[in-house]
Amino acid sequence: MEEYIKKLGRNTLIIAILLIAISVLMITKSDTMINVIVMMIGYVFVTSGLIHVASYLKIEDEYRFFSYELAEGIINIILGILMVGNVHSVAVILPIALGVWIILEGILTLQVSLNIRGVRDTNWGIMCFMSLVSIALGFAMTVNPFTSLNIGFKVAGIILLITQLIRVYDAFYFLMYLDKANKAVKKAIKK
Repeated sequence: MEEYIKKLGRNTLIIAILLIAISVLMITKSDTMINVIVMMIGYVFVTSGLIHVASYLKIEDEYRFFSYELAEGIINIILGILMVGNVHSVAVILPIALGVWIILEGILTLQVSLNIRGVRDTNWGIMCFMSLVSIALGFAMTVNPFTSLNIGFKVAGIILLITQLIRVYDAFYFLMYLDKANKAVKKAIKK
């Protein structure tokens, strides 16, 4: 189970770093690269989906009951294929779609932070606060109608950048906490 959790944390980091790179392009090159950015995001979704499906297939049967990775993987693959296949249509609704995705990711992180709140020596409050910030930014992205696609892409890029930096922090924190917990357990066993 420990290895599964570490792998999940590493996968989260990889996807977040890819999305940070895309968000920088959205901010700096939105006027010339809208279609390319939409395709890149679509490919990131497909990659993320494949990682989740592969991870689901590798976990032990007793842990599959608690895993939502297969569903998340299939949804990401479908979204990615739809984005790549409908670049021009998706470019118009991308800020809204990214906002919804950010909201969903924020809700999942909120659940994790609430799940670990009873564990001693965790900063679950920071994680909870940051997930609420992500959810709020996702809502802002979905409900704020932008007058131009270019401005919408830049704002969406800024919000995506902020939320993915939060995801990187959450993943690093979670992996560090997991290592601390393992060391504490090993130390207690030696006594």
